Amino acid sequence: MDKTGIYVVSHKPLDESRSGVDNPTFDAIDDKHQEVHFNKETPHYHSDKPYRGMGKDELLTHSSKGIWKTLRYICMIIVFLVWFGLIITVIALVLVYPRCREPGQQVWWQKKTAYRVYVRSFKDSGSDGIGDLNGIFNSLNYLKSLGVGILSLSPIYQQAANKNSDYHIINHKEINPEYGTMDDFKALVNATHERGMYLIMDFIPGFTSIEHPWFDASKDSSRNNSKRNFYLWADGAAPGSPPSNWKSIYDGSAWTFDNTTNKYYLHQREAEQPDLNLRSNEVKEEMERILLFWLDLGVDGFYIRESAMLIEDYDLRDEHPSNTSTTTDPDAYDYYDHKYTYARPENFDYFSRWRYVLNMHGNATGREMLLFADVMGDLNMNMAYYGMNNRDGVNFPLNRPFQQVTKTSDAKSIYTLLRNWLDSLPADRWSNWLGGDENVPRFSKSRAELNRPLLFLTMLLPGTPMVYYGDEIGMVDSSHLPSNDWSRDQPMRAPMQWDNSSNAGFCNQSCTTWLPVNSGYENNSVQTHAQDGKSIFNLFKNLTTLREKPTFQFGYHQLLPQGDGIIAFVRYFDGKTGYIVAVNVANKTASYDFSGTHESLPDSVSVVLTTNTAGTYSVDDELSPSHITLLPYEGIVGSWKYVAKEL
Repeated sequence: MDKTGIYVVSHKPLDESRSGVDNPTFDAIDDKHQEVHFNKETPHYHSDKPYRGMGKDELLTHSSKGIWKTLRYICMIIVFLVWFGLIITVIALVLVYPRCREPGQQVWWQKKTAYRVYVRSFKDSGSDGIGDLNGIFNSLNYLKSLGVGILSLSPIYQQAANKNSDYHIINHKEINPEYGTMDDFKALVNATHERGMYLIMDFIPGFTSIEHPWFDASKDSSRNNSKRNFYLWADGAAPGSPPSNWKSIYDGSAWTFDNTTNKYYLHQREAEQPDLNLRSNEVKEEMERILLFWLDLGVDGFYIRESAMLIEDYDLRDEHPSNTSTTTDPDAYDYYDHKYTYARPENFDYFSRWRYVLNMHGNATGREMLLFADVMGDLNMNMAYYGMNNRDGVNFPLNRPFQQVTKTSDAKSIYTLLRNWLDSLPADRWSNWLGGDENVPRFSKSRAELNRPLLFLTMLLPGTPMVYYGDEIGMVDSSHLPSNDWSRDQPMRAPMQWDNSSNAGFCNQSCTTWLPVNSGYENNSVQTHAQDGKSIFNLFKNLTTLREKPTFQFGYHQLLPQGDGIIAFVRYFDGKTGYIVAVNVANKTASYDFSGTHESLPDSVSVVLTTNTAGTYSVDDELSPSHITLLPYEGIVGSWKYVAKEL
């Protein structure tokens, strides 16, 4: 073979046992010891077929075949879909990913303190001993000075005569004459708005008085009677027996036989308060017209009453005994598990309907509306009120942790009530804290010493505080009245204590109050408390003022572990003043260490508010958050300038 004097180094492994063409390590050279001459030009080796053994023309021919075209199209589509999917993902993340909150995004019902007025007991503008709308009108400046921003009225609808209840409604579009006229109501709404306040009405959609014109019309069984299905009528399960074993909340059958129609009607309350049939389209439309009627008059929202008892089982199935019942009386309401009559899933559809009505009216008028509801049930039931199946429900269900505080409740049990609610709250939903209302004993009934600590928590935890008239002076339940579910005459509804004059200033000296005034009112009135800088009245005003601070309006919260009788939390927002809150709910001196609870908490904070008792600290004191010691039932708020650390 011709010797070229050139070694061509192969990429193949060396096999020294072979030579020449038999050794694949050498190409065109059979002598691996041949000298290499670098001064000779090295030839360039090019393959005529660089594409897997194919030339360019052959490659183009193959690539134009249908199968390869299809494969290329598939690859292009896949690439496009992946690219498109990435774009959609980015857009979705931008839309749904939590943004950094900016201050001032809350609406009015998130910023204001709500004040519940039992109209009959608040202020009598005349001499009949019954509170009225003009009495509230004349007290608006007082409420404004308290720091109240939302006025929630007990039922004021026209009632059947001589009924000792607020629920015997005979006209949803008229005012109870005992409380005033429609003109009085309009004046109250306008005056409330002029002061930057808002007015909420009760909405009672589940039942009416037996004297309501609808019920009289419903008894007519003619085919053309549009009111026939306004109420729930049914045949007995057997001659002389009701359609089901359902019980009234006052015990006894929830069914009453009507001789005119020879049928039973349902009433989950009194026999004189028949249940409306909310499955009827006519009733649904009527309820919406009622809402719109009052919205057009300027009402800012509604409180749905008896909200868990709107819809019952369609098939009227019997209820079963409860496993947790404490009674053995089969005629008692508490004997049964009320799965067919209480908090039915269908109820939530009505919350959504009514929320939609309010939203549409608000959109048309440029106003934000509030809808909330009472509910007595477990946390899962409460949270469902916010909405189900991607539909909004009420703005919030009433949160009643403080109404569960008893004589034996300790710090741990109170803390658990707060923690459970906050942990269960759905994302982007607003909380609330109900202090009291006309259906439960006041704080002072069982734990008067907790009036101030619980007021601290009600006002400063995240959410809307809702207080009851008289809470600002620590009013107590009347000792003159027994608690009776049937009666309007309840101990927690005693006349408001305004001053130390006759009848506590509720009405003039010649009137007879509809309920007796509490004994000892001379030393427990607005007048006496206003003169005492350390009274609960002035604490109330200081709390509503503090709650106006940006951090409490829209800031974050951190409920800290309970310890040694103290409930503690932090409120903060970037660039705003941060606050630590510590409340001792135990009957002993206790200490708390805030060290490490927040990244920017300094070594010293300034006291901005105390419970005004003879405690350890005074306003403007500087204290170390690492060792805060509180006397029994003492509470403090400390502040510092919070600036978030840069990432």
